Amino acid sequence: MKVFHLSVMLCLCLALASCASTSTQKRHGDNWLKPVPVGWEGIDGLDTDEFFEVVHSHVDEALYLVGDSPAVPVEEDTVERLCGRSIKLKPWRKFYLVRAMFANGATGMYGVGMNGDGDLAVSHTALGRVYVKTRSALVVMLKKPPAHVYTHLNSAL
Repeated sequence: MKVFHLSVMLCLCLALASCASTSTQKRHGDNWLKPVPVGWEGIDGLDTDEFFEVVHSHVDEALYLVGDSPAVPVEEDTVERLCGRSIKLKPWRKFYLVRAMFANGATGMYGVGMNGDGDLAVSHTALGRVYVKTRSALVVMLKKPPAHVYTHLNSAL
């Protein structure tokens, strides 16, 4: 009987420790989360034909390519592989692979905007609470490399 009680107590302790580490992760978040600074103005939203999600089967490759950089230039053949389709580049633009994050991916969508200083904002909005923050990447068509990349998660309950 004592062994049973000790087993139950051990399980409860492990469960509580797990909850504590999860709440710490929620408080501190991921170092890829970088909200737009207060007072950020002049945001122009990119059209949905100017940014593309990396397909799930190539996310690991995209994360490897991005590495510690917020954005890296990529060639057209790499874009086709990462996005799983051919994408026509608009005039005077280049492809960039940029860091992104999502929560509840199946219920959400990305929005991308840029201000006049060349700062890029990548936002993901989804239904439900943000329990798990997942790193991903987007291919974006830009005229010049982004000066900074800001990422943000939004949720609707």
